[in-house]
Amino acid sequence: MHKWKTNDAVKKVHNELYSPSVPDEPTSDAYITVIIKTVFASEKKRMVANVMWTQAVLEAIFDEKHLLIKIDVDVVDN
Repeated sequence: MHKWKTNDAVKKVHNELYSPSVPDEPTSDAYITVIIKTVFASEKKRMVANVMWTQAVLEAIFDEKHLLIKIDVDVVDN
């Protein structure tokens, strides 16, 4: 898991989460926004809590200190 998370390609993906999804259009949605809109297709489901949860899970996935497969409330709270 650590080897994967420290891979340059994986680090690049993590760094680009907050970048515009269309590089030549700075006003385009960031990749993380595209992911959130895909996960929560219904606008009613895109509540602040769901958006924050998704962001926390994504950050845990790329966190080099979190090496477990399981992501639970304790991990997200951190």
